Amino acid sequence: MLQRQLLLLLVLAAISVPVNLGAAGQVLISEFMASNLTAVRDEDGEYTDWIELYNASDAAVDLTGWSLTDDPQYLRKWVFPAVTIGAGKFMLVFASGKDRRNPAYQLHTNFQLRADGEYLALVAADGTTIMHAYEDYALQVEDVSYGFRQDSSAYNVVGPGAPARAFVPIDSSLGTTWTAPAFNDAAWTSGTASMGYERSSGYQGLFDIDLNAAMYNINCTAYMRVPFNLPDASAISTVRLRMKYDDGFVAYLNGVKIMSKNAPSELAYNSCATVIHDDAYAVIFEEYEVGIEAGMLRDGANVLAIHGLNYPATSSDFLIIPELDAMEAGAIDTSAAYYLNDPTPGSINSSAGYLSVSPAPIFSRESGVYTSAFSLALSSPAPGAVIRYTLSWSASVPSENWSVYASPLSISQNAIVRARVYAPNAVPSRIVTHSYTRLDATTAAFTSNLPLVVINTFGLSIPSEPRIPGFMQVFAADGARTPLNSPPQFQSVIGIEQRGSSSSGFPKKQWSVELWDEHGLDYNASILGFPRESDWILYGPYSDKSLMRNVLAYGFSNEIGTYAVRTRFVEVFLKTAVGTLTYADYVGVYVFMEKIKRDEDRLDIAKLLPSQNTQPDVTGGYILKVDRLDPGDVGFSTARGTAFCYVTPKELEITTAQKAYIKGYLDAFESALFGAAFTNPTTGYAAYIDVDSFIDHFLLTELAKNIDGYRLSTFFHKDRGGKLVSGPIWDFNLSLGNANYADGWITTGWYLDLTSSGAAPWWKRLRQDPEFLQKTIDRWTAVSRKQLATSAMLARVDAWADVLLESQARNFVRWPILGVYVWPNWYVAPTWQAELDWMKNWMSGRASWITGNYLVAPTLSHPGGIVPSGFKFTISTPTGAIYYTLDGADPRLAGGAIAPSAILYSGAITVTDNTIVRTRAKLNAQWSGIIEATYVVNPPPLTVTEIMYHPREPVPPSPYYDNDFEFIEIHNKSAVPYDLSGARFTNGIEFTFPEGMVLEAGAYGVIVKNLAAFTSRYGSAGSLVLGQYTGFLNNGGERIQFLGPVNEPILDFVYNDIWYPETDGNGYSLVLVNPATAPNFFSDPETWRPSTEIDGSPGRRDPDDLEPGGWQIPGDANQDGRLDISDAVGLLRLLFAGGGLVPPCDGPTLGQGGTRTLLDMNGDATVNLADPVYLLAYLFAHGPPHVLGTACVKIEGCPHICW
Repeated sequence: MLQRQLLLLLVLAAISVPVNLGAAGQVLISEFMASNLTAVRDEDGEYTDWIELYNASDAAVDLTGWSLTDDPQYLRKWVFPAVTIGAGKFMLVFASGKDRRNPAYQLHTNFQLRADGEYLALVAADGTTIMHAYEDYALQVEDVSYGFRQDSSAYNVVGPGAPARAFVPIDSSLGTTWTAPAFNDAAWTSGTASMGYERSSGYQGLFDIDLNAAMYNINCTAYMRVPFNLPDASAISTVRLRMKYDDGFVAYLNGVKIMSKNAPSELAYNSCATVIHDDAYAVIFEEYEVGIEAGMLRDGANVLAIHGLNYPATSSDFLIIPELDAMEAGAIDTSAAYYLNDPTPGSINSSAGYLSVSPAPIFSRESGVYTSAFSLALSSPAPGAVIRYTLSWSASVPSENWSVYASPLSISQNAIVRARVYAPNAVPSRIVTHSYTRLDATTAAFTSNLPLVVINTFGLSIPSEPRIPGFMQVFAADGARTPLNSPPQFQSVIGIEQRGSSSSGFPKKQWSVELWDEHGLDYNASILGFPRESDWILYGPYSDKSLMRNVLAYGFSNEIGTYAVRTRFVEVFLKTAVGTLTYADYVGVYVFMEKIKRDEDRLDIAKLLPSQNTQPDVTGGYILKVDRLDPGDVGFSTARGTAFCYVTPKELEITTAQKAYIKGYLDAFESALFGAAFTNPTTGYAAYIDVDSFIDHFLLTELAKNIDGYRLSTFFHKDRGGKLVSGPIWDFNLSLGNANYADGWITTGWYLDLTSSGAAPWWKRLRQDPEFLQKTIDRWTAVSRKQLATSAMLARVDAWADVLLESQARNFVRWPILGVYVWPNWYVAPTWQAELDWMKNWMSGRASWITGNYLVAPTLSHPGGIVPSGFKFTISTPTGAIYYTLDGADPRLAGGAIAPSAILYSGAITVTDNTIVRTRAKLNAQWSGIIEATYVVNPPPLTVTEIMYHPREPVPPSPYYDNDFEFIEIHNKSAVPYDLSGARFTNGIEFTFPEGMVLEAGAYGVIVKNLAAFTSRYGSAGSLVLGQYTGFLNNGGERIQFLGPVNEPILDFVYNDIWYPETDGNGYSLVLVNPATAPNFFSDPETWRPSTEIDGSPGRRDPDDLEPGGWQIPGDANQDGRLDISDAVGLLRLLFAGGGLVPPCDGPTLGQGGTRTLLDMNGDATVNLADPVYLLAYLFAHGPPHVLGTACVKIEGCPHICW
């Protein structure tokens, strides 16, 4: 009985201490959100986690030196700058991981919040006093905050009939002066606080100030000022703004911006809204609560100013109606933390809250396809719960007004079902959406060798904009064929719209698809094995009757090492009508592919945020294109008139400073390019552009003779601190002979010579530089003998032909255009095979013509590799003299002269040591492309023995990031010293060992990312640091290439983060199991193991005597990988509840084996009641931790739980 009472006492004590008010509780973490989808954006326009503080005292509190933390071991994880929180005021800190501490701007912690629960505390400036803590907060819900309930009182200060004045500006002369209280608005139009116009029907009677004459087809912007009075401004801690608006607005209180919706990042006197706010929603008040900081309001006269935004200026209507309440904070209830369904970041908390969350609804049938009508049952395990559902995606009806589920639903045709659970005294559950596609006999029997995509819009037509909701299912069977009547591999709500320019007139449409979550927000997912992203394209080849021209071009680019979008052929069914999916909904062969977008797995450039407007941040990343403008965009032009479209950041998001920077950069580039000294490698064009990317873009465009090249669909990008890069290539459907204009069908001639549009003048000028021309020849020589050899290109066509052989027949039944002219065909093929044959013949002729423009490069009798000492090889060429070098130099000097070390070839060359040969042919002043090979007599005795690719995060506060601690360890396997001079790492990282660097026999050495960071963690002794590399090791795995001093291949392998999770950011490195491993096995996971020691063993041999056992957090009784109150409860259950509970590790009892080591908190060699008491003291009373510490340790007899 006593044991049961102790158990109950300890459990009750445990569950009653979720909140620790610490010292006096004067400053609280009053509210936080760990899953922010739509609640509030930070200054970068991103929805990040946030933490709200509230000063419950009667005096201001200086927070300088205070800290926020999510780790009880690191109480000073993020330290406040010099800021003060006023009495009864709120302060918002974004928990974004961005680590920003400038008091003049928004504050951001260096950590993010976990939605599955963790520790969160506010710590005083002494670094030890916990002012307030959530010891282990509960599972968090999307867009629902967590914290304390609070009373408040409110009174209206701007309501219906409030006097106001409005004005439509005609220039920028007012700036923002009109938002200030003292501004003289006597000349503005007077009325009540409602302005707008209506040229059709809908808003009549809603507004008092009619702006039709001043706004329509003239300006998207209108200003409104609404004065109001306050008797005691100091008592107001929050204002509640209510807005009806069409299409956007920015609101100001006494000149201070407090809220914006659908507004561009930078406002002008003629700005338009960024998107349309539908009329049905525009007449419904949206409500926002905004915290008031000191000085924002004043006793007496104040002004609410609204910058109203329409879209576009020719819109048939416009509406702005504001209302404003002043709110005074009341008592805050700190007895328990609640889920707050109405988040109020930075302002008074809601007085209503819930202690639990409703469980998600359960569907009796998963989403997918079906062939017979069925009954769909919805259920919930929550007693007394109400399930609400809808058969529509429309967001116009809120979920609380959906139908109440009472009996199973009859599903007999294509259907979308959305449901949500409302349990008593609980936050509503997340919304769950299922879709069901009914197949008839024709579609139920349909199979393909390609993946299948089914899109259903449930009766909606797909416009060019905006996106409409739909549902997409992707079928990709593991076997040789994909049956449509099978479970989908992927399915999601989507937003879909038509895309394309000239192709928009074809009956076979192109679509842009964005993955949507339950809130209509985009999210990332992997589809068909592609890297995770939200934006995808379904491209439907039509005028390209081969179906593969784009796929071929993008493949050629990727094969030569220049990123182009990934592609996959699919067959598509589209259902826009209501009813069963039949074969009549088949729309043919499509290419599922990526959209050009900034992403670490697409264009891996820095993210340029609206707040980044100064050097070095403002220098990247940009994506631009030469192309037709999107509707509503104006783009920009350089000083020389080259016109560009903004891609990233978008035109409505890019700031004035960012526009000025990129335009200035391009102006400077063009000035250098078209200047007299344009060939100067330091001050000429090469200082501004990645020359190799411009060469690749030229060769790919000319090889395919892309008629859109240079003048349309021509992309460029610029990373932070980097040069302008040409590419990725895009839109090659009018290529490879598929054009009846601009000589597109002719295999001869440079297409560049036929156009002067867009960016073509850049390449024309570049080709006036002999060095650019020679580099182009060199690059063509290299790729035309390997990746872009005619045989390789034709083999790629044949390979795709095998893939498409079956599906193309169905495609051309659906679209019977074989033998029919479709713009801009030159050759009208009677059959698909005839089209392929014609295209292959064209490709052969085109490649031959390009090669014929250049002097033929020499041929080596042996390609290089490992050879015996004394081996001989020869060099031959049909035209010109042969020059070669054996010292790694180019036989040709810049400018065209013969290099001093170049040798005129006269006969066979004998190899006695590792040798690199570089050779060219020369005829008069003309040089061929360069050919090189390495002959290896003595392979370098080097290997890579350790890779720290994703180090653990540093202990805060630290000036370094986790990737600063990367390193690669190499080892000299031989019994003699080895000269590293000229050896190098490429791919992934870049590093060349300097002249004279020697690695002693049997020695280990490391190259590091950041020497200062490395030294701070490992010290300056014990590790032979050979240098710092550039670039980063990819946390997800990548290719590493290690070459010897004369390009001898030492290692070329790929590592992967999924091999051993403990090496992926958890403190352990990858260690080579056996230094004698052959190079061809380095990409196998069995070749590697996790390091024995935390942080690895750089510069020395990793111990072989690995500790047995699994990785565990000491005290983790319930094996969830965390140490919290649930472990104390779990240990109590193990001690007293019995009932067949299984100990977490080996040993028949708690006092034996790994279980005793894991759960013996106090180190007394036994497990008893003292151990949960000891743990509770650690968790809630600042007692000592487990005797083994708090980090992961290996415990023999236990499984792996943490890393």
